[in-house]
Amino acid sequence: MKAFIQLSSVAAVVAVMMSSCTQEHTKGLDIDFHEELVCISEVTVPSAKASSSVCLGYSDGCVLLFNPGEGTLTSIEGEEETVLWTDLSVGTERATVFSSSSSMVIRDGTVSYLVRDHQGKPGVIRLPDPEDFPLSSVSCVTDFNGFTQLGVIENGQFKLYQIDSPWTSPTYKYITGTDVGPCEGAVMAYQSSGSDMSLYLFTMDGAVNGIRRYNLRLKKWEEVELPESLPEGNITSTLALGSAHIALVDADGQSMYLYHTITNTFVSYPYPSVPAGGTLASWTVSDGQFVKLVSDGSGIKASVYGFSKTRKGFKPVDMVVMVLYFLALVLIGFYFSKSQKSSDDYFKGGQRIPWWAAGLSLFATALSAITFMSIPAKSYATDWSYILFNAGIVFVCPLIIYLFIPFFRKLNISTAYEYLEVRFNKATRQICSIAFIVYQVGRM
Repeated sequence: MKAFIQLSSVAAVVAVMMSSCTQEHTKGLDIDFHEELVCISEVTVPSAKASSSVCLGYSDGCVLLFNPGEGTLTSIEGEEETVLWTDLSVGTERATVFSSSSSMVIRDGTVSYLVRDHQGKPGVIRLPDPEDFPLSSVSCVTDFNGFTQLGVIENGQFKLYQIDSPWTSPTYKYITGTDVGPCEGAVMAYQSSGSDMSLYLFTMDGAVNGIRRYNLRLKKWEEVELPESLPEGNITSTLALGSAHIALVDADGQSMYLYHTITNTFVSYPYPSVPAGGTLASWTVSDGQFVKLVSDGSGIKASVYGFSKTRKGFKPVDMVVMVLYFLALVLIGFYFSKSQKSSDDYFKGGQRIPWWAAGLSLFATALSAITFMSIPAKSYATDWSYILFNAGIVFVCPLIIYLFIPFFRKLNISTAYEYLEVRFNKATRQICSIAFIVYQVGRM
């Protein structure tokens, strides 16, 4: 039995270590989305419709076309064509489009339009002129809790406004603001910082030149230290991915950048190539996906991309480790079961277990994936407050060794519940035992 305890302790530690080693390295990406960007669906606009129009973007499964001669904004989904606006006063050479997961703002000078889902289809409103800021200073757009939010940059100041009641009487509600200094533009997105949901603001001057985040719980801005590698290009939209990533989308198709909010790092991710004979119009985001707009001789094609889940369940090496581990436990138990002659041998090893083997067994039992991965990750994302929980074991051990263990050793009992019966009565033992079982079932 002594050898069984020793070997099972070592086997438990080795199994945890091997399982950790066989986890697939994901290059800093979250576990809930992975590296392969695949085409989910496509929408094609025939050349007869596209030749006289300019593609402004993609929304809710529809390609948005602007006809400058007629001033119409049209959404096309398959064979279905819907005129969204009939007197759109946007100059095609000067129009700027800001996209988020659910909203699109088309800006031309002092005139701006909001495009977002309305009753299951793209809807358009002309944004009224605000009293507090000019629409020409709108630099980015995002979505939060079903509302469209505008990022305004004016005289080195960033201000966040929310559009309330867009389809009845749109108004602008001021949310927050901060100093950003000189910049050409910005993009923003909501994502977790590892401890709190925050608004991340990326200011740009040819490349990202500043990162700031607004903690929603503390209602406080803080400037994030710039990492060594910074995105460059025409970044016009963002998309929050997984639990800690923000994708910065380069409209010109050079590269996508994935920003990790916890490690404060950027990873460059290549776009799928443009087919031969096609010309990239732009990359954008819509409905939580990435959209590639390509024009060729047949018209305009909108291809919707998303990250596929390439990892499903255990890999073969994981299964081998698990099977070998359980097989070793069975063989060890079968071999040493021949020397067990009483329940005392089974539960307490006949009281022949040395202190170091018992300690290893207890320590291996207390270890889990939380110990190896979650606590270090949480400490990295926040602070070292969790060290109090683990370091406390070191300070408490002497008290347990010299005060508690000798006391219970003299009573010759096996469990804490047995002591409750000795100290009080059998009913107390049973109630506490049942309560602990219910607690453990509730945890699962």
